[in-house]
Amino acid sequence: MNTRSKYGSKHLDRIFIFVMRSYLRSGKSGLLSIEMPNDKQGEDNMLIDGFLEAAVDQIINGQPPETLGAILEAEYQLLLKQNILSADQILALHLIRIIVPPILQERKLEVLSHYTNLLQDDANIYAQWTFYPNLSEQEREVLHVRLNVDYISPPPQELWRLNDF
Repeated sequence: MNTRSKYGSKHLDRIFIFVMRSYLRSGKSGLLSIEMPNDKQGEDNMLIDGFLEAAVDQIINGQPPETLGAILEAEYQLLLKQNILSADQILALHLIRIIVPPILQERKLEVLSHYTNLLQDDANIYAQWTFYPNLSEQEREVLHVRLNVDYISPPPQELWRLNDF
């Protein structure tokens, strides 16, 4: 069994799409905003979405990376102690802590390249059809991406936001 099928999940895809979309939007407008995915699917997502929203809110409020890291670590530990969480939920919370601040606060896009083996179908489709085409050539180089979308079948219309991210 490969890493993607064993550890990837809808939760992680939602997080990756949120981060990619937020990165593009903040690059275009210069401002980071919170627009959470609107496909909430139960209490599992509420916990994860709440943590994601809190992380982005701290970035918007101008916390320096060190303070943000300490806050997120404390909140993460609190969630672990107060809840019975699945491995999927723990992985999702952990990834929020380690990818959201560097990508959205410091614009260190190379962090995303370390986790592409966890992207499942939805996140891969979004990356190929929306995220990568909207990056600069230098940003694609950082991710080691060459645009070649001829071999990919068209994604579902709701994920294809080439000009509307």
